[in-house]
Amino acid sequence: MTCCCQVHTYAVSDVKDPLTGSDVSFVDAVRRGIIDRETGDYVNRHAGERLPVADAIRRGLVVARLLADDDELLTLGADRRDAVIVERIGRLRTNVLRKLRVVNAFKAAAAANKE
Repeated sequence: MTCCCQVHTYAVSDVKDPLTGSDVSFVDAVRRGIIDRETGDYVNRHAGERLPVADAIRRGLVVARLLADDDELLTLGADRRDAVIVERIGRLRTNVLRKLRVVNAFKAAAAANKE
């Protein structure tokens, strides 16, 4: 089975704090709970909203640049911990999506057998 998802490494420069409207660093955003440490979602508790980080990047809530490879991350002087968090989130999502595809295949097979 091939995976439909790719893991990308981003250099995150800023994250919009939904309460103050100010920009904070990625590490501060994780500490403040704006970026969920477990899922990587952007969390706006004020509005009761959770967004996957890719959607938050598209909406301008997370300012990030796609990197070609890990060497580029090191040349930027970026903190490797930031990339590790993003990579873990990517692997987590890949694993979850893979399991969901298996579950959906079983559901489709069960539904086909009922007909």
